[in-house]
Amino acid sequence: MCEQIRGPGTKDLGSNFWMHVHSLRVLWFTPVPDNDTAQAVDGLRQRGCSVQILPMAAVNTEQTADVVIANLSGNATESTAVQPSLSGRATPILLLLPTATELAQWLPDLAGCQDATVAGEGLDVTWARLQRLVRNHRQAMSATAQDALTGLDNRVATMDWVQQAALDDGPELTVQALVMLDLDHFKQINDSAGHAAGDLVLQAVAEMLKGQLMQGDRCGRYGGEEFVLLLRRSSVDELRTAIEPLLQVSCAVPAGSSAGSASVIDLTLSAGIALSEAGLSGTAWLERADRALYESKAQGRHRATFFEEMLGGDGDTHSLQMRHFDNVTRVVTQRVASLVSLMGQQMLRSLEREARQDALTGVANRGQFDKRAIREVERARRDHRPRSLLFIDIDEFGRFNREHGAPVGDAVLRHFAKTVDGALRPIDWLARYGGEEFCVVMQAQADAAVAAADRLREVVAQSSLEQTRGPALKITVSIGVAQHDGSSETVEQWVQRASSALQQAKRAGRNRVVCADNAITPSN
Repeated sequence: MCEQIRGPGTKDLGSNFWMHVHSLRVLWFTPVPDNDTAQAVDGLRQRGCSVQILPMAAVNTEQTADVVIANLSGNATESTAVQPSLSGRATPILLLLPTATELAQWLPDLAGCQDATVAGEGLDVTWARLQRLVRNHRQAMSATAQDALTGLDNRVATMDWVQQAALDDGPELTVQALVMLDLDHFKQINDSAGHAAGDLVLQAVAEMLKGQLMQGDRCGRYGGEEFVLLLRRSSVDELRTAIEPLLQVSCAVPAGSSAGSASVIDLTLSAGIALSEAGLSGTAWLERADRALYESKAQGRHRATFFEEMLGGDGDTHSLQMRHFDNVTRVVTQRVASLVSLMGQQMLRSLEREARQDALTGVANRGQFDKRAIREVERARRDHRPRSLLFIDIDEFGRFNREHGAPVGDAVLRHFAKTVDGALRPIDWLARYGGEEFCVVMQAQADAAVAAADRLREVVAQSSLEQTRGPALKITVSIGVAQHDGSSETVEQWVQRASSALQQAKRAGRNRVVCADNAITPSN
């Protein structure tokens, strides 16, 4: 009989959560077994329970059970003596008391997963109370048995049902198997797309696995990117069919992750499968599945391997151990090689970024400006679309260093770069030319560039740099503008004209814009 322990209005925690009655273990403590006790025990056994009767003196036993029944309807002194031992148990407890008066005395001391009733109220009532006790206990335990990220059983809970399944052959005419799954090359996802994307991938895999489970199956996160499944099917061929769709999953990574724009990541998994065997412990069963998993990964990943197929016909365990050692060595070597390659790529990207980027402000550095400005001039000649150069200088920058110190001067440069870069169009770009001088290259004619430069000047003037001590700092800039119309003028000559216009702006009183082409000076 496989009636589930559930009641009306019970929250549905999934078929994998509820323990079936045939595996319910009951410890029944009683002073002296009598006819009433014998009848109740027989009734529970008929409902599929495993019941062990123990004397009250054995109440401190370490034996495990799913629920405890303590018959305290005998000697009152003995009942009082065992109260601390019963109250200290984590197992759900049902107390059978002689009278309603004693029931009232015990009730205030009962914990959440303890109940009490008057002895002799009938098997049906006792059975209903046991169901409720186990249900409440399981609900309370579920909060600590779940993996916080995926919602699957965590490692401790997974080990618990693996050990239980090893002792239970499952329903008749079924093949029972443990499946260990591992995400292939998962570390590369964390390294390239970020840990937030990696978390989304693990959640997607968990949802995929839960969607493939049938009644009686279990699934848990064993650790990291490894998952364990307990599958029960009618044949090995049916197991193969059930495992095949578990080896691939797609995960949508939304925009805002380290991966950048929204994208779909296609992933593969490797699997190791071990069939149940009489007398095989849960730990040994998992070890077999793990060895089969290493075989799959050593053979190229994205495949499933049965441990039993690795044995061959001779059953040579020494050869199997050597094979497992070779597989582990091969997988570890591949992982180290992949890690070294990835580290090399990251170092190369970092060096390339450092070669292009100003270390203090994060914008393009002088070397990048020189290279990119040449390309801009070439495009202006080819496309017949003028470019304009804004040569910008922070007014009286030296006073920030003198009056507040070099760290504040650095903060001023970072604040300026962030303010200006955030105000530019995507097609325009900013570079640090040197010291407190910056350049902006715009795809625009001189008059439009002058108007844009004056807007930038106002944005900077209206901004302020907050300090931990003292008033906020105000910044102004002077800007020289020069247009390149695609002529034979070199980059150096273009920069020189913009620089000369900047000097005019500074001589005219700073905090203004001067255009080299027509000496326009917008009013403040």
